[in-house]
Amino acid sequence: MGFVIDFAAKSPFERLMDHVFETFRYLDPICLCGATDCQGECWKCHQHRYYHGNIRYECPNVRSVYAMRFLASHIGQTRAVLQATILHELRGKEEVDCLALGGGPGVEVCALADLLSGGVTKKLVVGSVDIQDGWFDLFTDLVGEINKHVTLDVRGRSYHGDASKPLGVNNRVDVCFIPWVLSEVSNSAAAGIVDNAVAACRKGGHVVILERAEAAFETLVWSLLGCRNDLALVRAEQIERHCGITFPEDVRAAFHPKLSYKTRYWVFRKT
Repeated sequence: MGFVIDFAAKSPFERLMDHVFETFRYLDPICLCGATDCQGECWKCHQHRYYHGNIRYECPNVRSVYAMRFLASHIGQTRAVLQATILHELRGKEEVDCLALGGGPGVEVCALADLLSGGVTKKLVVGSVDIQDGWFDLFTDLVGEINKHVTLDVRGRSYHGDASKPLGVNNRVDVCFIPWVLSEVSNSAAAGIVDNAVAACRKGGHVVILERAEAAFETLVWSLLGCRNDLALVRAEQIERHCGITFPEDVRAAFHPKLSYKTRYWVFRKT
C-alpha cells in the first residue's frame, strides 16, 4: 500500500501563528499605556511609539499587539536570513545552542525550531536576554507552543538583564543573535552588546545581526564589527520577504499586521 503526502499540512510556524491568532486577538480594556479605546487605538499607540524607547511591554495589550502585528514578519525575516546563510551547518548538529541579546519575545527560538524540525537536531537550547522583563510571559507562551509542533526538544529561557553589560557567557554558543536592537541603544551600549555576542560564540560559531534598513544603521554596524580581527564576514544583505503566513481577515482589519519587513542583516563567523 502506498503512502499519501499531505501537501496541506501546516508547518510549525503556521501552527504557532494559529495559536497566536486565537490567544492574543482580544485586548483587555484596562491598558497600562493610557489608551481609552484599546481595540481601536492600541495598535496605533504601538506603531507610533515603537522606536522611541518608551514602550511598556509589561502591558499585556502591548504584548498582544506586538504578537499580532509584528511577530510573523520578524520570524519570517529571521528564517530567511538563516536559510540564506548558516542553516545548512546547524542542520548537521544534534544539539544547537544559541543566545539572543535583546531577544524579547523569542523570535529566534521560534524561527530555529521551525527550520530544524524534521532533521537530525534533537535539542535546541536558546537563552534570551532583554532589559524589559515584560517579555517573559509571551516568551514562555511561544516556546511552550512551538514545542508542541516540532520533532526536537526546545529549551528556551528568558533572562531579565542588560545585554550590554558583561554576561559571563564565553565560548559556548553556536549562534548569537543581535535582533533589531543596536539601533535602539546608545553607541556605547551597542559596542557592549557586540562584545558580549562575540565572546559568547565558540570558535567557528556565528554572530547574526538583524537591523532596520536605514543607511545610518549600516554605518553603525560596520563601525562596530568591520574592523574586528576575530570575525570573518559570511554574508551581508538587505532583504524583504513575505512572512508566508495567511492572516484571518478580522485580524488584518483590527491589527494591520506587517506581512513583510525591510531588514538589513550581517552574519559573521568567529575565527
